[in-house]
Amino acid sequence: MFYLLVALISIAILVLFYYKYKKNKKSKSNVSESKSYDFAPKEQSPYDANLIVLQVNAFPGNPYMGYELHQALTDAGLRFGDRNIFHRYAGSDDSKTLFSLAAATADGAFTMEDIGSFKCNGLLLFMHLDPKRKLMASFDLMLDTARQLVEELGGEIYDDLQQPISVDVIKRLREKICTVETSNLYATDLLDGLD
Repeated sequence: MFYLLVALISIAILVLFYYKYKKNKKSKSNVSESKSYDFAPKEQSPYDANLIVLQVNAFPGNPYMGYELHQALTDAGLRFGDRNIFHRYAGSDDSKTLFSLAAATADGAFTMEDIGSFKCNGLLLFMHLDPKRKLMASFDLMLDTARQLVEELGGEIYDDLQQPISVDVIKRLREKICTVETSNLYATDLLDGLD
Protein backbone atom coordinates (compact mmCIF):
# COMPACT_ATOMS: atom_id res chain seq x y z
CA MET A 1 0.00 0.00 0.00
CA PHE A 2 2.87 2.36 0.87
CA TYR A 3 4.49 1.80 -2.55
CA LEU A 4 1.18 2.46 -4.27
CA LEU A 5 0.86 5.74 -2.37
CA VAL A 6 4.42 6.75 -3.28
CA ALA A 7 3.78 5.83 -6.92
CA LEU A 8 0.58 7.90 -6.99
CA ILE A 9 2.33 10.89 -5.44
CA SER A 10 5.17 10.57 -7.95
CA ILE A 11 2.71 10.45 -10.83
CA ALA A 12 0.94 13.54 -9.48
CA ILE A 13 4.27 15.39 -9.35
CA LEU A 14 5.09 14.39 -12.89
CA VAL A 15 1.65 15.49 -14.12
CA LEU A 16 2.15 18.88 -12.45
CA PHE A 17 5.46 19.28 -14.22
CA TYR A 18 3.92 18.26 -17.52
CA TYR A 19 1.20 20.93 -17.28
CA LYS A 20 3.71 23.53 -16.12
CA TYR A 21 5.92 22.60 -19.08
CA LYS A 22 3.05 22.95 -21.56
CA LYS A 23 2.06 26.33 -20.10
CA ASN A 24 5.67 27.52 -20.12
CA LYS A 25 6.19 26.34 -23.70
CA LYS A 26 3.10 28.22 -24.92
CA SER A 27 4.15 31.45 -23.21
CA LYS A 28 7.68 31.20 -24.64
CA SER A 29 6.93 29.90 -28.12
CA ASN A 30 9.64 32.06 -29.70
CA VAL A 31 12.33 30.72 -27.37
CA SER A 32 14.40 27.73 -28.45
CA GLU A 33 13.21 24.24 -27.50
CA SER A 34 13.54 23.25 -23.86
CA LYS A 35 12.21 20.33 -21.88
CA SER A 36 13.00 21.98 -18.54
CA TYR A 37 10.95 24.30 -16.41
CA ASP A 38 11.36 27.90 -15.48
CA PHE A 39 10.76 27.94 -11.74
CA ALA A 40 8.98 31.28 -11.31
CA PRO A 41 8.14 32.35 -7.74
CA LYS A 42 4.74 31.21 -6.48
CA GLU A 43 2.79 31.85 -3.32
CA GLN A 44 1.54 28.30 -2.77
CA SER A 45 3.46 25.09 -3.25
CA PRO A 46 2.45 23.15 -6.38
CA TYR A 47 3.41 19.91 -4.63
CA ASP A 48 1.52 17.55 -2.37
CA ALA A 49 1.46 18.75 1.25
CA ASN A 50 2.88 15.38 2.32
CA LEU A 51 6.12 15.98 0.43
CA ILE A 52 9.26 17.94 1.17
CA VAL A 53 10.75 19.15 -2.12
CA LEU A 54 14.10 20.76 -2.88
CA GLN A 55 14.93 22.02 -6.37
CA VAL A 56 18.49 22.19 -7.65
CA ASN A 57 18.51 24.54 -10.63
CA ALA A 58 21.40 24.82 -13.07
CA PHE A 59 22.71 28.26 -13.90
CA PRO A 60 21.14 29.68 -17.09
CA GLY A 61 22.89 28.35 -20.19
CA ASN A 62 24.67 25.58 -18.23
CA PRO A 63 22.32 22.58 -18.06
CA TYR A 64 23.21 19.43 -16.17
CA MET A 65 24.47 16.96 -18.72
CA GLY A 66 25.20 13.31 -19.35
CA TYR A 67 28.02 11.44 -17.75
CA GLU A 68 29.02 14.32 -15.46
CA LEU A 69 25.48 14.41 -14.05
CA HIS A 70 25.36 10.63 -13.68
CA GLN A 71 28.71 10.57 -11.88
CA ALA A 72 27.64 13.36 -9.49
CA LEU A 73 24.42 11.49 -8.66
CA THR A 74 26.20 8.21 -7.95
CA ASP A 75 28.93 10.03 -5.96
CA ALA A 76 26.11 11.43 -3.80
CA GLY A 77 24.95 7.90 -2.97
CA LEU A 78 21.94 7.88 -5.28
CA ARG A 79 21.02 4.79 -7.27
CA PHE A 80 18.99 4.58 -10.44
CA GLY A 81 15.78 2.63 -9.97
CA ASP A 82 12.00 2.58 -9.96
CA ARG A 83 10.20 5.03 -12.28
CA ASN A 84 13.52 5.73 -14.08
CA ILE A 85 14.62 8.18 -11.40
CA PHE A 86 17.29 8.08 -8.71
CA HIS A 87 16.72 7.12 -5.08
CA ARG A 88 18.64 7.25 -1.81
CA TYR A 89 18.08 4.11 0.22
CA ALA A 90 18.61 3.27 3.87
CA GLY A 91 21.82 1.26 3.63
CA SER A 92 21.72 -1.60 1.15
CA ASP A 93 17.98 -2.20 1.66
CA ASP A 94 16.30 -1.11 -1.60
CA SER A 95 12.88 -1.34 0.02
CA LYS A 96 13.49 1.64 2.34
CA THR A 97 13.65 4.77 0.20
CA LEU A 98 14.75 7.85 2.16
CA PHE A 99 14.19 10.27 -0.73
CA SER A 100 14.15 10.36 -4.51
CA LEU A 101 15.52 12.59 -7.26
CA ALA A 102 13.85 13.33 -10.60
CA ALA A 103 14.97 15.45 -13.54
CA ALA A 104 13.15 18.74 -14.05
CA THR A 105 11.76 17.57 -17.38
CA ALA A 106 8.25 16.80 -18.57
CA ASP A 107 8.32 13.23 -17.28
CA GLY A 108 11.06 13.53 -14.65
CA ALA A 109 12.76 10.39 -15.92
CA PHE A 110 16.40 9.82 -16.81
CA THR A 111 17.23 8.00 -20.05
CA MET A 112 20.07 5.79 -18.89
CA GLU A 113 20.44 4.03 -22.25
CA ASP A 114 21.33 7.43 -23.75
CA ILE A 115 22.77 9.21 -20.69
CA GLY A 116 25.59 10.72 -22.75
CA SER A 117 23.16 13.05 -24.54
CA PHE A 118 20.80 13.60 -21.60
CA LYS A 119 20.46 17.14 -20.25
CA CYS A 120 18.15 19.04 -17.93
CA ASN A 121 18.03 22.47 -16.32
CA GLY A 122 17.21 21.22 -12.86
CA LEU A 123 16.75 18.37 -10.43
CA LEU A 124 13.99 17.71 -7.90
CA LEU A 125 14.78 15.99 -4.63
CA PHE A 126 11.67 14.91 -2.72
CA MET A 127 10.70 12.85 0.28
CA HIS A 128 7.35 11.61 1.49
CA LEU A 129 6.39 12.63 5.03
CA ASP A 130 5.85 9.10 6.28
CA PRO A 131 5.34 9.32 10.07
CA LYS A 132 6.78 5.80 10.49
CA ARG A 133 10.27 6.95 9.48
CA LYS A 134 12.95 9.19 10.96
CA LEU A 135 12.07 12.19 8.83
CA MET A 136 14.53 14.73 10.18
CA ALA A 137 17.52 12.47 9.45
CA SER A 138 16.21 11.85 5.91
CA PHE A 139 15.71 15.60 5.38
CA ASP A 140 19.24 16.38 6.59
CA LEU A 141 20.64 13.80 4.19
CA MET A 142 18.52 15.16 1.33
CA LEU A 143 19.67 18.73 2.04
CA ASP A 144 23.32 17.60 2.25
CA THR A 145 22.89 15.76 -1.07
CA ALA A 146 21.45 18.89 -2.73
CA ARG A 147 24.41 20.91 -1.43
CA GLN A 148 26.86 18.28 -2.70
CA LEU A 149 25.26 18.33 -6.15
CA VAL A 150 25.48 22.13 -6.28
CA GLU A 151 29.14 21.94 -5.27
CA GLU A 152 29.92 19.39 -7.99
CA LEU A 153 27.64 20.62 -10.80
CA GLY A 154 26.97 24.28 -9.99
CA GLY A 155 23.57 25.88 -9.59
CA GLU A 156 21.33 26.95 -6.75
CA ILE A 157 18.97 25.25 -4.30
CA TYR A 158 15.34 26.33 -3.95
CA ASP A 159 12.44 25.11 -1.84
CA ASP A 160 8.96 24.07 -3.01
CA LEU A 161 7.93 27.74 -3.19
CA GLN A 162 10.92 28.53 -5.43
CA GLN A 163 12.61 30.54 -2.67
CA PRO A 164 16.40 30.27 -2.44
CA ILE A 165 17.49 28.05 0.43
CA SER A 166 18.22 30.10 3.52
CA VAL A 167 18.20 29.61 7.27
CA ASP A 168 14.54 30.70 7.39
CA VAL A 169 13.51 28.30 4.61
CA ILE A 170 15.30 25.39 6.29
CA LYS A 171 13.63 26.32 9.59
CA ARG A 172 10.19 26.30 7.91
CA LEU A 173 10.82 22.88 6.37
CA ARG A 174 12.08 21.50 9.70
CA GLU A 175 8.97 22.82 11.44
CA LYS A 176 6.80 21.03 8.88
CA ILE A 177 8.68 17.80 9.60
CA CYS A 178 8.45 18.33 13.37
CA THR A 179 4.69 18.77 13.06
CA VAL A 180 4.39 15.37 11.37
CA GLU A 181 6.73 13.68 13.83
CA THR A 182 4.99 15.27 16.84
CA SER A 183 1.51 14.31 15.62
CA ASN A 184 2.74 10.75 15.14
CA LEU A 185 4.12 10.64 18.69
CA TYR A 186 0.84 12.05 20.03
CA ALA A 187 -1.18 9.46 18.10
CA THR A 188 1.10 6.67 19.35
CA ASP A 189 0.65 7.86 22.95
CA LEU A 190 -3.14 7.90 22.48
CA LEU A 191 -3.13 4.38 21.06
CA ASP A 192 -0.87 3.12 23.85
CA GLY A 193 -3.37 4.56 26.35
CA LEU A 194 -6.14 2.41 24.87
CA ASP A 195 -4.40 -0.84 25.86
